[in-house]
Amino acid sequence: MLLKKIMCLAATVGLLWSLGSTQAQAAAAGVAWQGYAQALEMQKVSGKPVMLYFSIPYCYRCKKMEQGAYKNPGVLAAIKQEFIPVLVNLTVEADKPVGKQFGVSYTPTHLFLEPGGKQVYLLKGVAGSERFLKVLDYVSSGAYRKMDFESYEEED
Repeated sequence: MLLKKIMCLAATVGLLWSLGSTQAQAAAAGVAWQGYAQALEMQKVSGKPVMLYFSIPYCYRCKKMEQGAYKNPGVLAAIKQEFIPVLVNLTVEADKPVGKQFGVSYTPTHLFLEPGGKQVYLLKGVAGSERFLKVLDYVSSGAYRKMDFESYEEED
């Protein structure tokens, strides 16, 4: 009986270690940013939502987001598994039209597009890891089709 409990405990520890290892690998790899046009092509094949991250290099709020939520292994894993991420640097000439297309002038801004290009959620400003994970889940689960984010956030 004791041997069975030890084996069960060892299996549980192994499972938890592998989950932690997967998240650590995602954190080490960072976000595989795509270009906007490339992301739209990728979306046609994958069916995943596109996550546009509008930023500028000297934005202190963007740096706070990047040093916070974007360092969180859970956030990185969710982005990698559920989204096609696009970094839109509003100081780069090639990216400026994307900012204009969506009327984005505040950074950081995250904009989520479902397949077909329809905007499904807009997040302005810095979000902590927990809230950002909630936003990612809201979009990736398709909950935006049934309720607004505030209602979704209150469900827990």
